[in-house]
Amino acid sequence: MSGREVWAHAEPDGGEGAGAWTSMSLELLAIARSLAADGGKVEAFAMGAESEAMAAEAGAHGASVLHHLPAGEESLIGAPLADALAAKFAEVGAPDVLLFGTTYDGRDAAGRLSAKLDVPVITNLTELAE
Repeated sequence: MSGREVWAHAEPDGGEGAGAWTSMSLELLAIARSLAADGGKVEAFAMGAESEAMAAEAGAHGASVLHHLPAGEESLIGAPLADALAAKFAEVGAPDVLLFGTTYDGRDAAGRLSAKLDVPVITNLTELAE
């Protein structure tokens, strides 16, 4: 899947590593880099106030852009994240591949976005090849 535009969901680590991305987020960025090889583009997206301050770390792990999506009032981000991504895709177009981690928020947002855009979602992958 070379030369593709790949977006990865980056989640701030709310625990001991506060002020950093979760290890799963960094793994998704590594996968995104391999999928976008040969002229492709890696972008990350995140929701929440912390994400803007952590853009440099996303860049150090291969993201050329960090889309900072403002958090809503809800404590669970699945619905507002899906809404914000659908609006972003209407504005700039959807990427070729969109990666979410298998966290509660990632699974919730992926399912909701799949329904909003009427596109399939594939879950629990350990490898993706063309």
